[in-house]
Amino acid sequence: MSAGITIQGGLDKAQNPFRRELRKVAKEESCAYFDICAEQRKYCLGSGCDMGYFKRDQYHANLRGQQLIARLLEKWFSPE
Repeated sequence: MSAGITIQGGLDKAQNPFRRELRKVAKEESCAYFDICAEQRKYCLGSGCDMGYFKRDQYHANLRGQQLIARLLEKWFSPE
């Protein structure tokens, strides 16, 4: 089932126009911006697991991926 799920867009913010525009809008509106996609991909690549371990399809997280996203958000919102 996990075969065929690949990473698209890369980790580099300059390679992904949508995330680049989100960052631009956040800056213009003086809003915080957390690139959850980049953090999730970085973790997945570093884990040594196939992307299918964290994703139900190319874009959506499965239960493991949802848990990862929750932990990343928890870390981001935690006081320093």
